Amino acid sequence: GTAVTAVLAAARNGQNTLGVAFDATILSLNTADPSQCTDDDGCKHPDSAIAAAVDRARLNGAKVVNLSLGGDG
Repeated sequence: GTAVTAVLAAARNGQNTLGVAFDATILSLNTADPSQCTDDDGCKHPDSAIAAAVDRARLNGAKVVNLSLGGDG
């Protein structure tokens, strides 16, 4: 998610990367269930938490949503 955010919204400040939407506002939401995180497998992202995050983004006026969840399907 961090790398995607940098490509999208890196500041227009004359320093290396310039985001394609440098004036964008980023709303970062973590859908991981902390009780289901392990060192070996990382964190699980319940479908209900993902749906709630997308809905929260929509309610906050998001025009673009990126799901950088990683891991196995």
